[in-house]
Amino acid sequence: MSLPADSGMAFVVVPHLDPGHRGLMPDILARCTGMTVQPIEDGMAAKPNTVYVIPPATA
Repeated sequence: MSLPADSGMAFVVVPHLDPGHRGLMPDILARCTGMTVQPIEDGMAAKPNTVYVIPPATA
């Protein structure tokens, strides 16, 4: 079963990465979903149908 790209929900992915490692998670997820995938930024408001990925060295 898969989730439709227009579910109206926003998702936040928090991978555990080495701070010095370039994160590939946004690129990998973008190949697997029809939703927009983007790095999350401080103060950003969540939008529906979007996957946000926390950048490396953030927490």
